[in-house]
Amino acid sequence: MMKKIVSVAAAVLLSSSLYAQQQGSNGFYVGAGIGLEAMPKHVDDGVGLAIKGGLELDTVLKNLGVEAELSTSLVAPEISNSNNKIDVTTLGVYATYTIDIPGSAFKVRPKFGLILPNLGDELHSRGDLAISGGIAGMYELNNQLDLYVEYVNTSEAMNNYMIGLAVNF
Repeated sequence: MMKKIVSVAAAVLLSSSLYAQQQGSNGFYVGAGIGLEAMPKHVDDGVGLAIKGGLELDTVLKNLGVEAELSTSLVAPEISNSNNKIDVTTLGVYATYTIDIPGSAFKVRPKFGLILPNLGDELHSRGDLAISGGIAGMYELNNQLDLYVEYVNTSEAMNNYMIGLAVNF
C-alpha cells in the first residue's frame, strides 16, 4: 500500500510539473527540514526530518499549489519512564496557498490536506487517512533558495515544528 501511495503522489507531482512547464511556469520546489516532534505529556519529544516537494499552480489559480511531505523520526520519541521508542513516519499531501508580503522577501504558506499517519509507528491506532494542516513562514534568500520555519499538525497526538531550506526551480 505504501508503494501505491508514493507512486500516486510522485505521478501527481510529475504530471503537474510537466503541465506547468508547458504553460511556462517554473513553480516547482523541493525542500528538507529538521525539527521537533512535539508529543503528548506521557511521551518525550523527538527530532524529525521532513522532505517535501511542491508545485505552484499559478496557471490554475494564482498562489494555489500542491505539496507532498514525508517526515520521519531521526531521534525517536520515547514513552516517559520506559525504554519504548516510537518511530514516527508520515506521508502528507496538501493544498497550499502562498501569500507574498508586499515590499519584503517574506511569504506565508498555509496548507491543508490529508496525511497517512501510520507508516510503521505504534503511536497511531489507525492506518486511515487523517486531516492535517499547517503553516510556513518563508524568507527568500535568493531567487532559488528559501529559508522556512513550519508548523504541521500531523495527528491528534503530534505536532512538527521544522526549520529548513527549499530550492525553487
